[in-house]
Amino acid sequence: MLMKAKSSDAGDPIAIATDVSSEEDCKKVVDQVASKFGRIDILVNNAGVEHYTNLVEEITEAWLVRLFRTNIFASVTAYVGSPHQLLDYLSTKGSIVSFTRGLALRLVDQGIRVNGVAPGPVWTPLQPASLPAYEVEYLGSDVPMRRAGQPYELAPSYVFLASNQCSSYMTGQVLHPNAYKLWSCMRFKQTMEAQRKPQFPPQTQPQQPGKEYVMCPLPQAINPDYKPSAKLNGATVAFTYVQGIEDRDKDETLKMLLKAKSSDAGDPIAIATDVSSEEDCKKVVDQVASKYGRIDILVNNAGVQHYTNLVEEITEAWLVRLFRTNIFGYFFMTKHSLKHMKEGSCIINTASVTAYIGSPHQLLDYLSTKGSIVSFTRGLALRLVDQGIRVNGVAPGPVWTPLQPASQPAYEVEYLGSDVPMRRAGQPYEIAPSYVFLASNQCSSYMTGQVLHPNGGTIVNG
Repeated sequence: MLMKAKSSDAGDPIAIATDVSSEEDCKKVVDQVASKFGRIDILVNNAGVEHYTNLVEEITEAWLVRLFRTNIFASVTAYVGSPHQLLDYLSTKGSIVSFTRGLALRLVDQGIRVNGVAPGPVWTPLQPASLPAYEVEYLGSDVPMRRAGQPYELAPSYVFLASNQCSSYMTGQVLHPNAYKLWSCMRFKQTMEAQRKPQFPPQTQPQQPGKEYVMCPLPQAINPDYKPSAKLNGATVAFTYVQGIEDRDKDETLKMLLKAKSSDAGDPIAIATDVSSEEDCKKVVDQVASKYGRIDILVNNAGVQHYTNLVEEITEAWLVRLFRTNIFGYFFMTKHSLKHMKEGSCIINTASVTAYIGSPHQLLDYLSTKGSIVSFTRGLALRLVDQGIRVNGVAPGPVWTPLQPASQPAYEVEYLGSDVPMRRAGQPYEIAPSYVFLASNQCSSYMTGQVLHPNGGTIVNG
């Protein structure tokens, strides 16, 4: 398979038999690879064993030693646990989450990124080899998509994290291709075939061209040197902007999109609007649906912020404006877009790192809206799972956008990003790939209710 898929400038793949629980064996593997290829650019730790047991008393010291020596790969069990079995296994996975975060902070000054993948239930040889038959029969029935994932649905997560073009502003983070298993769900008793959701079949083919976007507001995450957003399977882009102050940005973005679009995509359009108004949001959606016939991808991205050090300075009028723009607009755009979305569509909401870590001095009002967006994303994902519509989010860290100098004092802008492990603010084009990844059914078909964190290495939970 690898020989058939490799590019002409790549070396031939090699397979090395080893026991990863042995440091000596691991060193031999690394030495052999380094000797053959000269360097190692990407390391994927993926070894794992598990043993089914219902009782803590059945877990022996010898098994624990073997388990911890072998398992180096994070799993959704590290986050949600397992009520009846796999206590030993999930403990190793919790270790790996902490290992990933600690190693990321240790290596950030060397320019080495460390991230993880925490899959949900997946059809691999490990399942029938370690679980009783009745557990295998129901594998995946307790996640909202009601099916186990396929290995090829997880592979894009590794590719995304391995690419410096896609995830250069991510370290210490964990991706969750787990069909939204953030919490324990009630167990379904029907068989896997009866419970499998037809709206979420494994994606074996690339998406068809003709995808339509509604991007809200102006897509500042598109950069002249990096335009995956415009080239995603012939996507047609429609975006909103604020008339007057964003006219120049609107014109430049339209030129960029026209130049980048594929031949089978429609011309992009820009619509002046106020997303805090439900009436305006409905007009935007109606205009896009009328022109293109449907909406495949909705990106909720509107946001305003106001710098203040004191809670006492936050007025009722400002709070109303802030929440109407930063979260009400998400509701309005989603509400009116859904009637034009079908099975296979997706929604991506923009949150912020501040929703997870807070802010000790300012932005209390702003981060409150971002916390609302995280909850909105998770709740909406569960609400729409039966319709085959995925809902995910992106929570960027400090990023160089016009919002920063427009809303913060000069001394804050000067040091923007200096307090994250990478010690710099991100660039908009470093955030864009997260949206492209989540928009693609080929890349993230087994992800819903999740949030990606391109934030420069700030450690978050969730």
